Amino acid sequence: ELKDYLANTNNLRAALISANVGSATDEALYNFVLEFLHDSSSAATASTLVEVALLPRVVSFSAQRQPSRHFFAAATHFAVSHPFALVHALIVPVMCGNLGSVQTDFLTRLIKETLSGPALGTIIVESSKESVIWNDTILGLMTGLINTKTFAQFLKTSGFNSRSSESTPDDAISALVGAIERFYDVLFDSKKFGLFVFNFVHKCLSRLTPLLRARLRTILEKRSTNNILGSAISKLNS
Repeated sequence: ELKDYLANTNNLRAALISANVGSATDEALYNFVLEFLHDSSSAATASTLVEVALLPRVVSFSAQRQPSRHFFAAATHFAVSHPFALVHALIVPVMCGNLGSVQTDFLTRLIKETLSGPALGTIIVESSKESVIWNDTILGLMTGLINTKTFAQFLKTSGFNSRSSESTPDDAISALVGAIERFYDVLFDSKKFGLFVFNFVHKCLSRLTPLLRARLRTILEKRSTNNILGSAISKLNS
């Protein structure tokens, strides 16, 4: 059986490719994921399966190829068993690539329905790095994420007995301020950027340190032609 074959190989990626797991139907993939997660507790092996079997399908989603309930269920099981493997092997790579409306809807639902605050914080930190180029699609997704109940609860947390894969609220807030500064000159007249910044200030104002608050105010006051950004500045000054 495939289970026995995988147990006897030292190269999981090659074994998954050889077994054509990536070409299986969504229902067959779902059943395999259940068996795989039952027999393996390793985040590294989970990441490999996500990269080989789930990531290519999400990238290929389109108006003609929508995610099935079996595929969403398979991703959900990963989110529960290995949330940070899913974040690093699927969610962040998709967000950093050619993110379309179907991928955006899929990721938004998956994140909202399954992931914890630290996992959400990690998504925000990873998506705010210098290698990621923000556009209207990412801005829409990020605005949705900071407006979730999970993010609101995450902000109330003072800290974690953090593993290296987890992010704290302060990590996420600092990363977002850095991204706002980095993209301000390019996106300052974008309505979606303005909405994101306003929502960020509204949601995170109480968690901004005096230094970050002053830094953000300086960034936003460089140009104030965007009425939404003007509202964000007023909020910062209140």
